[in-house]
Amino acid sequence: TGAPFYAFGDNNIAPTAITIDGTRHRVPAKPYKEGKELPEHVVRELRRGYLASVAFLDVQVGRVLDQVDNLHLANDTVIIFTSDHGYGIGERGHWGKGSLYEIDARVPLIVRDPHHRHMWGRSTNALVELVDLYKSVIDLAHLPFGRHMYQWLEGRSWRSIVETGQGGNSHALTIVPKCHGKKY
Repeated sequence: TGAPFYAFGDNNIAPTAITIDGTRHRVPAKPYKEGKELPEHVVRELRRGYLASVAFLDVQVGRVLDQVDNLHLANDTVIIFTSDHGYGIGERGHWGKGSLYEIDARVPLIVRDPHHRHMWGRSTNALVELVDLYKSVIDLAHLPFGRHMYQWLEGRSWRSIVETGQGGNSHALTIVPKCHGKKY
């Protein structure tokens, strides 16, 4: 026995197989069908590996925040943390990316703005999209040319949400390509 070995495909993102105790288990690229489930110990190990990577990233973000504080930059630094949605770890039989389920449509977004400390640690149900990020960064940085410069860009600034927790979009668009590995 030994530590599990994760094999990654061409995208180098989601594991395509895992070897546990000498047995190789292929991770389904598409949601599996009834009767094709992975053994429970394989599911448990895949989830454990994924959650360990999330925990590792959490520690690294904490280190960045600590360094911002140690350098006395916290009073004039807006910090925005976001990422992609990660990959499914067996929810509804889905392993990988590319579904319209909430786990694939939502991404984390954390903002720490020193001008609005009353909002630190609070959450909101306001709906924003990543297309809004560029305008929001310009607005949160209080750039003098900001509001005039980006009128032709898509998206809306979510500065008002950072300030009050209110506002946001009424809807969002999620698109999933149906090519599933076909090359064009």
